[in-house]
Amino acid sequence: MRFVCSLVLFLIVGACSSKKKIEKVETEMENTNVISNVAAIGKNSAGDTVIQEKMKLVDYLIELEREVYTAEESIYGNKSYGNIGKYGTLENCLTELQKRTTGKWGMVELPEKILLTRLGGPTKKVGIDEKKQLVVLSQEEITDRIKRFEKYKQTYENQDEWFDVEVKNCTLKLKNPEQGITSPKPFPKYHEPEPENLPVKEVEAL
Repeated sequence: MRFVCSLVLFLIVGACSSKKKIEKVETEMENTNVISNVAAIGKNSAGDTVIQEKMKLVDYLIELEREVYTAEESIYGNKSYGNIGKYGTLENCLTELQKRTTGKWGMVELPEKILLTRLGGPTKKVGIDEKKQLVVLSQEEITDRIKRFEKYKQTYENQDEWFDVEVKNCTLKLKNPEQGITSPKPFPKYHEPEPENLPVKEVEAL
């Protein structure tokens, strides 16, 4: 007997103008045992025992975006709330370390601060809508947005780990300044992939 784990995302719409085909999928199971509000174990139509996670596409996108914006603020901070983030923590630590090792204040080398959520995305247009109101409009194909934010999330997870390691190393060196400043490991940058090669969970709809 095969044991399968599947993730099914679905979006209920009145009409879909997307050129990207969203296939109908079979999600009904027999002998179902509920694990959570989105997950259950049961037998699918092929007779396989599966763990199926099913949630509305809109809920998945909301949660994905929340995770990305939270990670972004954790790493790069938020000036409005006085949060310097891990980026600012590392900058302060390296500045103090440089002062202790060289006796001088100066600029320290840090990765370029790039907020991914401010990159790319749909182009905004100014126009008059059907209600004769002047509006700013942007539209993005739903699966493209999910792919984009999943890539942002993956990049921020790698960057978060990088900053944790570098902050820890810097803090240890402050306790033993004679070790000097060593070059950090390569910083995990974001690279815009080709759309067809972009890793993303399969998105399907009922």
